[in-house]
Amino acid sequence: CRMDKKSRKSRGKITWDEEVIASHDKDRGTRMKVDEPETPYMYPEPEDMIDEEVKAPPQTLANNWDEIAEKLKQAAQAQKEKEPEARLEWVEKMEQHEEKARAFADKRRQHYNEFERLKQWREDKQAQVDDELL
Repeated sequence: CRMDKKSRKSRGKITWDEEVIASHDKDRGTRMKVDEPETPYMYPEPEDMIDEEVKAPPQTLANNWDEIAEKLKQAAQAQKEKEPEARLEWVEKMEQHEEKARAFADKRRQHYNEFERLKQWREDKQAQVDDELL
């Protein structure tokens, strides 16, 4: 299958349809503009955006370093006091979860034990048939 010279030449070129582009440019500005209403959002006031603690200049923070260190120590101590209670709550939740998982596994095992029950039923039925023949 041979390609003619014209199709080989046009394959590498891009041609624009100037008439269609011109008609499109004429219609471009005639479209209707939709004015969207303002979004009903209440912007915060500039002074509301800044916390009182952040407003403090660095010199004030440096002067209160001992106070800040003491607050951190108190927070760490409070966390240590709460830690055993939190661990106990976590252990209780885990035990409850494990108990639920065990109960579910037992129920699932009983439900899907159909093969064993069918096998037992066949053995019982065979035993009854054997007893009747004797």
